[in-house]
Amino acid sequence: MRPERGWIPQFAHFTKMDYRTRWALGIFIPLALGMTLIASVQKDDNIQVHYLILGITLLWISGLVTGYVLGRPLPKQRTEQ
Repeated sequence: MRPERGWIPQFAHFTKMDYRTRWALGIFIPLALGMTLIASVQKDDNIQVHYLILGITLLWISGLVTGYVLGRPLPKQRTEQ
């Protein structure tokens, strides 16, 4: 079974997911990475808090972009007669 045209074959399984699932993956995976980063920073480290917050914000924004790209509904494929 061939994947839809325009999709990289390795990522064809994304076409079978509901778009809400793709949104959730795109938003929450970078958010989870950011939370892991916060948890890994010890109090005595010399990382300034505003850099940490900036990093988390950038991760979250990248999650929104990823969620949009993966989560938009796919265009209807025209059936060729």
